[in-house]
Amino acid sequence: MFRMKALLGTAAALSLMAAGPATAQIELITNGGFESGFAGWSLEGSSGDTPTISTDNPSSGLNSASLVNNAVTSSLIIAQRNIAAGLLLPGQSVTVSFDARGSYAVGGVAFPELLSEFGDPGATSEVLTGGPPLALAANPEEWTTFTFNTTLGADVDGGISLLLLANNGPGSGTSVFYDNVSVTVDSLIPEPTSLLLMGLGGLAMVGRRRKKA
Repeated sequence: MFRMKALLGTAAALSLMAAGPATAQIELITNGGFESGFAGWSLEGSSGDTPTISTDNPSSGLNSASLVNNAVTSSLIIAQRNIAAGLLLPGQSVTVSFDARGSYAVGGVAFPELLSEFGDPGATSEVLTGGPPLALAANPEEWTTFTFNTTLGADVDGGISLLLLANNGPGSGTSVFYDNVSVTVDSLIPEPTSLLLMGLGGLAMVGRRRKKA
């Protein structure tokens, strides 16, 4: 009886100390540094060119993704689609970050797109759109880190999709390198104090059942 009271007293004291759930960052991107080539990525676009893996001046590691678009008014894209389908929540906070370098042709742009994928296949909602082109360093060999914070849309049953683009306007020759690509979401996990409280609560229930028996 004394031990049970002590356990319950400890639980009550810890409950006053608990500050709520802790936030952990969950990484959703596979092979964001391209160390395994384009594993996990799809190669897309309308330019007729194909993204390649470059070993020349990566931001870190050994590789980066090279998007050299030589066709006018066209897109060259690498993408990861329908990430974490069925595991995300509407309105969840998300952070997109990556390193980029390169140069633009006349009218050329590079930018990321993040899509909320609906449960209905083929339906999407943009939560991070192109907007202004990435402000690449004047020196095409110099890397710049870009970070975007946003929230997921109202329907993410189909997960999310990330697209990294190198687009041309009337000119040709936009050349963009991407590396260290990351998409993270906030996930609530119990603090050690919360886990301890759950364990003490379980012990209290067991003690009560034994007393009744």
